[in-house]
Amino acid sequence: MTGPPTITGTAPPLAGPPRRRVLPTDVLVVLLLVVVALRVLTPGLFTALVLQAWSTVFVAVCLQALPFLVLGVLLSAAITAFVPADFFERALPRRAGMAVPVAGLSGAVLPGCECASVPVAGSLVRRGVAPAPALTFLLSRLPPPPRPRLTLGARAGGRNGNASECSVSSARQVAAP
Repeated sequence: MTGPPTITGTAPPLAGPPRRRVLPTDVLVVLLLVVVALRVLTPGLFTALVLQAWSTVFVAVCLQALPFLVLGVLLSAAITAFVPADFFERALPRRAGMAVPVAGLSGAVLPGCECASVPVAGSLVRRGVAPAPALTFLLSRLPPPPRPRLTLGARAGGRNGNASECSVSSARQVAAP
């Protein structure tokens, strides 16, 4: 007995443009555009004193971190461009337990703040360094000295450089008649 013919196999994929994934950068850009549009369309929305104080502190912290972030990006680019791929295999001990202290000491001597170590740690992972030493390098950066925080606090009106105190103090100064 012969039955009706059957078709086996898979159908060719439909021709069309590939779907684009939504990236975190896309979400950030859309959020920034919404904030700018809200600021233009409703000018009174962003006049709250607490919001103004928070935005001042936010911009100040970003501006203080920017040079160190640029340093980290430049150092990461230099590692990618000038350091051979097999250098880290030779420079770091093969056992992760021994490579972690070496990476920790390397991260501690990086100038600047921890903003510079984030891009460098990413480039180390891309160059084949195991995650444990790369994470140690990232976390070994000492916290920034208190001077920039105290300077920021003095500029924003805080007594001890406390960011929340700066915001409250700035809001009080603006609200005072």
